[in-house]
Amino acid sequence: MVTCLIAGQSLALSNYRAEITATRHGALDIKLDGVMTFFSDVQGNWSLQLETDGGPINSFERSVGETVEGQYRPLSYQRDSKVLFFKEHVDWQFDWGKEWLTGYVKKDFFEYSLASPIHDPMSFQLPMRAALMEGGKSFAFQFMRHNRPVALKFEVIGEELLLLPNGRVHTLIIKQLWPLQSKQKKLIWVAPELEFVPIRFATFDDGKIENDILVERLWLDDEEVTFQP
Repeated sequence: MVTCLIAGQSLALSNYRAEITATRHGALDIKLDGVMTFFSDVQGNWSLQLETDGGPINSFERSVGETVEGQYRPLSYQRDSKVLFFKEHVDWQFDWGKEWLTGYVKKDFFEYSLASPIHDPMSFQLPMRAALMEGGKSFAFQFMRHNRPVALKFEVIGEELLLLPNGRVHTLIIKQLWPLQSKQKKLIWVAPELEFVPIRFATFDDGKIENDILVERLWLDDEEVTFQP
């Protein structure tokens, strides 16, 4: 099992930009358009960002960090979301020199020790992607969930030729093992031939799909990907 941050020499992850469609299923399905991007430079600085917008729902989420001795360390994380009249604001700062994390969830202030590595809700994707490139099949991380750190576990459970709006792509299916609510399932589809870039995220409750994010167009290092017909 790959635990938290990858030690040793880090793999150079290609940048990507994806145009996505997000669907929130319910009595009335709500569809959102969005953009998901990852960018890194030669110094090891990186950012991972997700934006969606669709009528009564919009969300902005961004993780910014650095790569030090093969470790993908977040430096800041922000999320602002609105669902109808419900708004959420999260803002965390990671000070690795002082080994301290501070931030806000809504208007409440929190702080935690960084004596052990902790990820934000987005940055775990980077060491997991690097571990997949090295043949990893199961992964464990510590990450901040709402206002406290918890364990986050994943496992590769299969593969699928995923049908996209512009073609098909071979993917591995990664299942989140923990934390999960009763009767809940969370899956991520990644493309091995595209450096394990995530192509789809989906959550299910009692066998019914709740939320679904699907890539419609993808650019890898500024080159648009042509999917299989």
